[in-house]
Amino acid sequence: MPRHGRRRYRTASRATARDTAQSRAAAYFPSFTVSVHGEALSGFSNLVPAIKWQLGPLPGDVELSVTAGAGLPTGRTRLVGRGPQPYVQLPWSRELGNGWGVSGMLTGFFAPASVTSTATTESTLVVEREFGEWSDIFIEYVGDFPSHGMPSHSLNLGAAYRLTPRQQIDFHAAAGLNRAAPGSVIGVGYSIRFDDLF
Repeated sequence: MPRHGRRRYRTASRATARDTAQSRAAAYFPSFTVSVHGEALSGFSNLVPAIKWQLGPLPGDVELSVTAGAGLPTGRTRLVGRGPQPYVQLPWSRELGNGWGVSGMLTGFFAPASVTSTATTESTLVVEREFGEWSDIFIEYVGDFPSHGMPSHSLNLGAAYRLTPRQQIDFHAAAGLNRAAPGSVIGVGYSIRFDDLF
């Protein structure tokens, strides 16, 4: 399916509850995708509970963690697929100084109920710049590599603003870099963190 002409708008929200400095429980609430042009599907994504463990800092001031979770089958099946979809993720980050930072993730997604591709590896690389205490902008490369099928590559530009130390809104726009990626995506997100729940 050619990527030209496919445009999507997406919302996202999540809540996290910190257990200790080394672990955190999170719930990524279903996002809503609207197709405004072309053949992209509209609908809700899955609810995704997850647990994150902090492994670093490592030598070189690299922060490393591991996250494990599963997409529960709550979203539109034609958009997100069938059945539970577990994943394992290795996010990393490093501050570069003067408000600059670099980060990325390596994620393995698994879709046991899928008949076409049961695993996808995703890699990301982000360069970001903070502006004061409350806002930042970023540019991100995202590559998705399914076990069967063509990989997709996209470039994401965005900004985040922290309303409070525990609440954030963000905006982003992405462009597909090859035919397997959506032509364009525009997203809005909201995050809230609840501390000391456990």
